[in-house]
Amino acid sequence: MTILKMDPAEYSVSAEYLGLLLDVLSRRGISQEVMLAGTSVEPGCWRDPKARVTAQDFEKVVARGIELSGEPWLGWELGAAMTISSHGFLGYAAMSSATLGEAMELAVKYFRTRSTLVQLETFTDGDMAVMQISELLALGDLAPVMMESLFASFHFMGLKL
Repeated sequence: MTILKMDPAEYSVSAEYLGLLLDVLSRRGISQEVMLAGTSVEPGCWRDPKARVTAQDFEKVVARGIELSGEPWLGWELGAAMTISSHGFLGYAAMSSATLGEAMELAVKYFRTRSTLVQLETFTDGDMAVMQISELLALGDLAPVMMESLFASFHFMGLKL
């Protein structure tokens, strides 16, 4: 595993994921203004495919979302709401893959274009394919949401490939 040596403030996720999370929460009646209060996030930044959100800001929004929605499984809901295009150019590349295995290889190879919080690895163990997700930054309370959203996203997108 390659460890990124960055200042903790430099770890980030694609702002597109934040936009999707805000959409999920808005369906529960929670406004973007409330969710973004106290963060450095510019409203609408998620419309720019190059925009990033710091790990600290993403964690604040997630924690507030869980608190205000009362939904401890917010990560599953976020992952289920993702489409292949939610992963930007990486999603489109995966969509054009001939097999699910090729799509997973692309995800592993280029996931850091979407997030520097975790690293994806795949390997086989006998007749089982394994995806391992390793934290590159101690995620703390953000870990369950990250893991749930990733696995739910891969599950539902895999069904569509």
